[in-house]
Amino acid sequence: MVVLRGEFPSNVYPWLALESRGVEIRWARLDRGFLAPEELRERIDSRTRLVAATFVDWQFGTRNDLGRLASVCRERDVLFCVDGIQGVGALRIDVENAGVDALSCGGHKWLLAPEGCGFLYVSRRVLERIRPVLLGWKSVRDADTYLPYHFELRDDAAKFEPGSPPHLGIHALGGGVELLLEAGADFVETRILELTDLLVEGLRQRGLRVLSPRGPSLSSGIVTFEPGDDPVRLCEELERRGYIVRPRAGGVRVSPHFYNDEDDIGGFLAALDEVRRR
Repeated sequence: MVVLRGEFPSNVYPWLALESRGVEIRWARLDRGFLAPEELRERIDSRTRLVAATFVDWQFGTRNDLGRLASVCRERDVLFCVDGIQGVGALRIDVENAGVDALSCGGHKWLLAPEGCGFLYVSRRVLERIRPVLLGWKSVRDADTYLPYHFELRDDAAKFEPGSPPHLGIHALGGGVELLLEAGADFVETRILELTDLLVEGLRQRGLRVLSPRGPSLSSGIVTFEPGDDPVRLCEELERRGYIVRPRAGGVRVSPHFYNDEDDIGGFLAALDEVRRR
């Protein structure tokens, strides 16, 4: 299988654990978070079974072209599994049209939910090819009939849920999703890109290098820039002023959501100026 070097560990460690079962891991190179279809094609051969990719890179905010990557996978009948946590809720995505076979996503970032609850999407076209690893009473058809035992797995993606769901987390995640749907997916994406464009403009006016690739098919809600100083210390100083940012890839990562506004961007840039002067 193919794994991305530089990806967040959540989309690496589960796959590395399969090496003990004889699975060969091949590493694909990223260019500031971007996975080129040509790079992926070079890593795939007749023995490849799965590609673990990402929708939006966690360090640079680069948006990958899932449709083109999925096309490469389909050429060799390879499963295309996507980590969606840094993009779902901020950017529109049509998993069926993009050719995604499976997409997993935690809810605590752009979906406005607490940690510990998320979702797994599995395309119907590959359901029969994927065998659940964890099985429980919820994995079978007619799960509310406990006896006699009837070990017939469900024919939908719910067969991957082995036990009782985390109801509190689901309700909280549902509230976040309802809010996003009320605002509208088009509006949310447009607003986030407007705010990050404004942020990028302000950073460049200050002579700061923006590490995140920007463009119609690349931009996301994440902007990472080189601060010209210690990024860890800068993040600490900005957090003291009420701006929660993170040191990533030798720079500082900023991620405004649709509920932020121009005043928030201006306030952040003013706080950045103050910290840099000091």
